[in-house]
Amino acid sequence: MTDLLLQRGLRLNFDDGPLIMGVVNANTDSFSDPRSDSSPQLVIDHAASLVSGGADLLDVGGQTASPAVPEIGVDEELERVIPVIEALAEALPHVPLSVDSYRVEVAEAALRAGASVLNNIIGAQHVAFATLAVRYGAAHVITHNPGAPKTKLLENERYDDVVTDVGDYFRLQLAELSQVAGAVDATIVDPGVDLAKTPAQSLELLRRAEEFDELGVPVLMAISRKDVIGVMTQSPPDERLAGTLAALGHLRRGGRRIFRLHDVAEARRYLMVTRHLDGFESLAPDARLAAELRRRRA
Repeated sequence: MTDLLLQRGLRLNFDDGPLIMGVVNANTDSFSDPRSDSSPQLVIDHAASLVSGGADLLDVGGQTASPAVPEIGVDEELERVIPVIEALAEALPHVPLSVDSYRVEVAEAALRAGASVLNNIIGAQHVAFATLAVRYGAAHVITHNPGAPKTKLLENERYDDVVTDVGDYFRLQLAELSQVAGAVDATIVDPGVDLAKTPAQSLELLRRAEEFDELGVPVLMAISRKDVIGVMTQSPPDERLAGTLAALGHLRRGGRRIFRLHDVAEARRYLMVTRHLDGFESLAPDARLAAELRRRRA
């Protein structure tokens, strides 16, 4: 099955290539785009701009995964995330919404508010999240992340072979989820780049990502502005666009792939060009550049 069916008549369709998941931070302390204001309307406006730029779905999160920032309580996370999801479900009814949370309480509240994907970045409670997803007609993400919330495990010897170990973990989780009717069909896996991985281990995940396609479920690659790119390019988060696009170029030819990205418009333009270069799109003989696009916009 190519499509992944969701509630509210939505679906994730991979017929035209990989999908882009736009990052929507309902908090001010993101590692890559900190802001002084996270009012719901500003967050909603940003989310709408991501969709205009080419996002296929949106991932709404209420707290940063950085261990440098204290964990917030459930009530505060709900206050940040739920109003945004409710507003986006009303304003953008055609766009699937994901909630980035490892808390079951937040996940269920988000589903009731209009979310249709559960993105749990901690390697735990997968059966609970899968059961919720099936009940609401949603999808859920299994992330490989053996670390606890707000921790950063960097151990050179943690894995015998990081790609094999992560793949084996997913196979065990999918076997367990097969006991829940419909759960495997609703599953997306995320190898967890930078999550309890050293930069060298994350690089190996990127190099051999096609091995995860063999699992038979969609693969979410959260590659945007990651530390592994920062190490390779020796750059801070706001200067990692070129590196992120290079990773996207390497990964784009896989199976059913979803890329979690901050710089959506740039990534969409990149993929548009690659589709032409790969022969999936063509230019008409009389195609010309519009006059207003010949010069830089004022």
